[in-house]
Amino acid sequence: MDKYQGYIAQIREEQAMRMENLKKYFPFFQIADNSLEQFQNGKYSRIDMGYTLMAILRMFIEENNFNDTGVSYRDYHAFLESFLAKEFGLRLDREESAQIAAYIFDKIKNDGKPFTYTYYDPEIKKEKAARVWLIKSNFFEGSIYYYITETGIEFYLNTKEFKEESKISIQQLLLEKMIKSRNFRGGREVVRRICNEVNKLKMEKRSVLNVLSHDLKEGIRLYDEFFQNSVRWFDEEHDLFMKNAALIGGAMNMLSPLEQVKNREEIFLLDGELKTAIARHSELLAECMDLKKKADAFVEQGKLNSIRSVFYFKQYMELLMDRDSSSGLENLVSPLLLPHVKKIFDLNRIDDLFLLHPGLEEETEELKEAREADYVYDDELEEARISGNFSRLLKLLFEMFKKEGEFELKDWNRYLEERFGKRIFVNGDYYSFLVQLCQKQEYHIKQAAEKPSTAFEGLLAAYYLEQSGTGDMTDFRLTMLPEDELELPSAFTVTNIRFEKAP
Repeated sequence: MDKYQGYIAQIREEQAMRMENLKKYFPFFQIADNSLEQFQNGKYSRIDMGYTLMAILRMFIEENNFNDTGVSYRDYHAFLESFLAKEFGLRLDREESAQIAAYIFDKIKNDGKPFTYTYYDPEIKKEKAARVWLIKSNFFEGSIYYYITETGIEFYLNTKEFKEESKISIQQLLLEKMIKSRNFRGGREVVRRICNEVNKLKMEKRSVLNVLSHDLKEGIRLYDEFFQNSVRWFDEEHDLFMKNAALIGGAMNMLSPLEQVKNREEIFLLDGELKTAIARHSELLAECMDLKKKADAFVEQGKLNSIRSVFYFKQYMELLMDRDSSSGLENLVSPLLLPHVKKIFDLNRIDDLFLLHPGLEEETEELKEAREADYVYDDELEEARISGNFSRLLKLLFEMFKKEGEFELKDWNRYLEERFGKRIFVNGDYYSFLVQLCQKQEYHIKQAAEKPSTAFEGLLAAYYLEQSGTGDMTDFRLTMLPEDELELPSAFTVTNIRFEKAP
């Protein structure tokens, strides 16, 4: 067996995802390579296109997301003119300014076409093309306004240029873009990054508290830095959390009925993860208020310690060296020349030694190292609940196959109602299960266990392994019956489905 086979397979599986992640950087290098040497006979060749692009992206982020306004071409032109004058010393007349602004804008917009990034996908053995936009336009009230795309924001964030703003706030701006563009799966990844930032701040808070406990001066410096760089953004971050929560709450209303069925589960999962992030952010705020109280207590204690009569020999020695005087050495030497007092053992205490009983010795208490209890987060509980419910529904589905061989969704619903009552139809996991079930029309158990291609096949594979391959599982197919709609007790309507064993 080829010793390289294992990780070559892993490289092949990850290649498409890695290339997809690289596409956000492709427009920058395309634009940066287009220098201005060929424009106007190199008159503006000293302008750096990469630096200019980053400046323009920052302006779009500021206006689109912080000021919540679109950018007109006039706004862009005014900014570019000011930027070129300040950074490159260009004083342009009206015609020159218009020409250079139009040229640079066309390069950033790629003449209205997407930047096309081509790469080889080893899974399908073909070339694939990824399309990237940095700027998109929108016609509103008779004028054209321009907006930075989520790819543009993500590229700017990944270059670590946005240092003066809260990282959590910036990630939330990206989340807002993804919700509005209906990229709910990508939004979940952004929320996870927000949770990571919150966890980093919690660790930083613990580090500050640890330093405060043994080095007050350094601890106060770190404390001030922590509050200046992190805590002062809490109000803005909270407002953005509430704004995104409201967007997710109304996400279903933005979708068509077909899109609602397709995205219901992703919206539900995104909503749960965002609620978890909000809860952790609130915990961080409470911990920071506690840090403030403890820092005040440490400062108060430090003031009390500073008025105690303490003689620092090292500090006094340095003072004498600065004065270049030996007259004060007496204060250092005299304690060493005091009479040496000999200490002897009192003979009268010998009898006490013989009368001492070992049993009267004080028993020492054995100290056991305290262990921090494992904390289970809300999102982990949520995932465990969904996984458990899906496994139960899958088991009951195969029980129905064993019992009936061929049946319809309405028959299975009656079976579920006998087991759980009508409350099963107000459980969101039931509908999520149906959405995942309908991703394909035919399922083959062993094929799904070896290489699952959908979320439901991943569920089949896990159930197959749980049953050690001996469970009562059968290959099956689904046939939609769109003319037959089922009214459920929860006031929802679903399309009937016929379940048959696959040949």
